Amino acid sequence: MSDSSGMPGGGADLPRYPSQGGGFQGDQPGVIPLRPLRLGEILEGAFATMRRHAGVVFGTSAVVAFIGALLMFLADLYVLPDVRMIDPNATQEQQLEQARQQLFDTLPANGVLLLVTLLTQTLITGLLMVVVGRAVLGKAITFAEAWADFKPRLPALLGLTIVVTIITMIGTFLLIIPGIAAYVFLALATPALVLERGTVGSAMKRSFNLVSGSWWRVFGYLLVALLITTVISFVIQLPVSMSLPVSGEMSTGQQLMSEIGYGIAQTITVPFASAVTALIYIDQRIRRENLGPELQRAAQLPD
Repeated sequence: MSDSSGMPGGGADLPRYPSQGGGFQGDQPGVIPLRPLRLGEILEGAFATMRRHAGVVFGTSAVVAFIGALLMFLADLYVLPDVRMIDPNATQEQQLEQARQQLFDTLPANGVLLLVTLLTQTLITGLLMVVVGRAVLGKAITFAEAWADFKPRLPALLGLTIVVTIITMIGTFLLIIPGIAAYVFLALATPALVLERGTVGSAMKRSFNLVSGSWWRVFGYLLVALLITTVISFVIQLPVSMSLPVSGEMSTGQQLMSEIGYGIAQTITVPFASAVTALIYIDQRIRRENLGPELQRAAQLPD
């Protein structure tokens, strides 16, 4: 039986320890072939998901991204204080004190901006996991169906996002390499939580187990996706950036333009990155758990 997430039994009823038979060579009912995937097939599958489900993907992403951009714009106007620039003529001790004061003054506002970013990206990412689950099976899904399936998992996903962010930041502050390692090992926790309906702890454990032994491949796929999203975001925001002053304070209108450019970029890049992550998760389960036949049977079931 398949639910609106598109995964057999919602992902929760899939065998955790399937037989180690040969690779699955079935047909391609959806955006990817149901066998171990190459990088190009994952990227193509992500773009195909965005095309085939454009209404749900871009409609949801645009609304959430622009709400986030509006909240950030309001925070810039009413929460972020006027920050004094560090005096280049001051002594080194004075500059250090000014930098500390600057960090202290902006800490509350930056906390608000971080919270808005986490909330908006969690909403988009969670919904996209459900959409990808259906896209893999070649089945349609409406926003109402995606939201109904995702809504019960939203609190857990918010908790997971916070925990993973803290772990990654701590690792990055200690040394860059531990932060990167933690990020990759936990990269598949979100699709595991959404598609398997697990807990925060079980999703993190599932991600670690799925990535173990394949860290470099998962890292490489994520790195390519990051480079693609960075280029797309740069191209989208470039016209806006060129119209803004290089130095000095921006006017209210210029701040609004900057946030709109950011919202447009997020509308495209966040769904793409989310789709790539979901497809990496599915690929790892196909490789590790012989998931292909289960997906093929689910694709043949009526909605």
